[in-house]
Amino acid sequence: MKLIVANLKMTKDYKASLSWASFLMKNLKSQRGVIVCPSALCLSEFVDIFKGSKIEIGAQDVSGYKSEAVTGDVSAKMLKSLGVNYAIVGHSERRRLYGLSSEQVKNKIERCLENDMLPIVCLSGKSEDKKGLRNELSEILLVTDQKIILAYEPESAIGSGKHMDPNLADKTISYIKSQAKKILGYTPKVVYGGSVCKDNIHEFLQKKHIDGLLIGTAAKEVEEFCQLCESRG
Repeated sequence: MKLIVANLKMTKDYKASLSWASFLMKNLKSQRGVIVCPSALCLSEFVDIFKGSKIEIGAQDVSGYKSEAVTGDVSAKMLKSLGVNYAIVGHSERRRLYGLSSEQVKNKIERCLENDMLPIVCLSGKSEDKKGLRNELSEILLVTDQKIILAYEPESAIGSGKHMDPNLADKTISYIKSQAKKILGYTPKVVYGGSVCKDNIHEFLQKKHIDGLLIGTAAKEVEEFCQLCESRG
């Protein structure tokens, strides 16, 4: 079953977020492989709502610091104590808005792995050529037998309504896997993100090398997100 990761960003307030989660819990039949990443505001509530289901909960970010004296950050240890098992790391929006460096992304990955969390590591999206992708992977990945998930989101496709050609996305992800294996020692799962919607999801799901999808805008309306999840068959 291919993965579906919902990045809810800041699209909903507390009450609307809980309503979204309750609807999904009651109506989604194909729950396996679904990871939902709400605002930190309601992570604990999402863990409670989806308890006993196959839906997993992830954070939209995680601190790269070990120290407890970091105002405003949320550590991997804190997230894990809530029952959060995944975290999005290095999303292009955070790189762009906060100047997140490759070293900081690597630190966040390390903190996740130290606390038995599975990081969903976003490539910057700027590197659409092979050399750029290879260089970025070498900068952010570390040698480990612990599992990670990579997310490839070409910058031009994020929130633009213009998705990458599915065939090109498949070829690019195949290359990413081959290069990541040289560093990690195993082939990680790689998901595609960038303007995925009900009109194009089948094209991406049918591709051999794409292991799933990271969905932002199309996850805002829970009814549409349910349809996207059920599209996996």
